[in-house]
Amino acid sequence: MLGMTVLQALLMIGVPVVAGIIAVRRGCPWKLLALGALTFVLSQLVHLPMNAGLGALFGPAGTFPVTGSAALPFQALVAGFTAGLCEEWARYFILRRALRKTPPDAKQGIAHGIGHGGIESVFVGTLAVVTLINMIALRDVETLPNVPPEQMDLIRAQVDTFWSQPPALALVGVAERLMTMVIHLALSLLVFRAVATKQLRLVWIAMAWHWLVDTSAVLGVATFGPEGILWVEGIIALHAITAAWIIRRELRARAATENAANENASNAS
Repeated sequence: MLGMTVLQALLMIGVPVVAGIIAVRRGCPWKLLALGALTFVLSQLVHLPMNAGLGALFGPAGTFPVTGSAALPFQALVAGFTAGLCEEWARYFILRRALRKTPPDAKQGIAHGIGHGGIESVFVGTLAVVTLINMIALRDVETLPNVPPEQMDLIRAQVDTFWSQPPALALVGVAERLMTMVIHLALSLLVFRAVATKQLRLVWIAMAWHWLVDTSAVLGVATFGPEGILWVEGIIALHAITAAWIIRRELRARAATENAANENASNAS
């Protein structure tokens, strides 16, 4: 498990970095790549406090508690909604500002998507490293200062669960991050087209899709449980396939536009 977790973290951090380097070398603007990463960070400055506030409002101690079998679906719907709301509108407003004086080019959307999904993957990979360090430190620890026995039992159970996981599970996490990056790339291209064509409905479509992705993943875990992780990854894979189709369509549209522009230039000359 140790080696596979290290590999997991390296891939989660390394793949986005390599993807960003390749994108820049192929003509994607590095400023849009950095702006995509910044967009994700700024969206979380709104998203996380919003979730905390809604958790206080709708949680067990809140003014409108949702309990029983409806609690988890409700939480999944709310969490998915806030993620789509904050991230997609953050993409829109930041891309709109960034492209005010720049002719629209799909490479800008590609760069933004790699930066947005890539920085999230880097954060998750960094969290995997921190978790691994903690699990190594706690592996043979039986007691901790100022930690009650019942809480220590919970910590021991978490440590034992971590080390008993199948090593291949770490690679499932990598696959999920890669699929999520593809989805983020498609979402950025949708929002980029919304900015370029001034069609706000595309932002709402991106927001609804983001909402569906997050909600379906959480509900998948609730339905199938930890043992059904492959079912959950299958759900995400379906979204990633849809995203790949959108990316392909956008790239073909860009190629067709470039060809038309080149033909017009040739005819004019």
